[in-house]
Amino acid sequence: NPVTKQTQKGGNLVEILRLWTKRAIRLVAADTLALIIHGGACGFITVVTEVLIAGIDLRQWIGVRILYNILLFAGARLCGKLTDVIRRRLRGNSKHWFRKAVADTLALSAYKIPIFMVSALALGVSAPKVLTASALDFGEFFLTGWLYGIILDWVRLRFHTDSPKNP
Repeated sequence: NPVTKQTQKGGNLVEILRLWTKRAIRLVAADTLALIIHGGACGFITVVTEVLIAGIDLRQWIGVRILYNILLFAGARLCGKLTDVIRRRLRGNSKHWFRKAVADTLALSAYKIPIFMVSALALGVSAPKVLTASALDFGEFFLTGWLYGIILDWVRLRFHTDSPKNP
């Protein structure tokens, strides 16, 4: 019986679940806050690329951004997990900053661009404008993805998400 084995090892299953739940809540909060900070820091680029360059109507763009942000923040932990997985795949045991920056950029792009595309298409933005804006968003993430990684690491450190033993 796994519960009996865990109890025999000196662990209390209820305590382990409590610590795991606290860590999970901290991770969700940290990953969400990292996306909010990154979005706030880089949001002006998004307005320029999607409205002025891609040509999305401002009123339509506001609706897209409302839906986009609801979906984006609802799944923010998924972006954090995706970042962790891509970092492990690209970096291996290396602590090389460039590989980390590439991983952070790829994770941010893979998470945010499909959400933008679905939101824009759902609100009637034409496919050419969606594709143009998505390509420009990828360019933006190429320039700022490393910043997301720094923010994510900083927020996670502040929220003590490193270990379930650290409540």
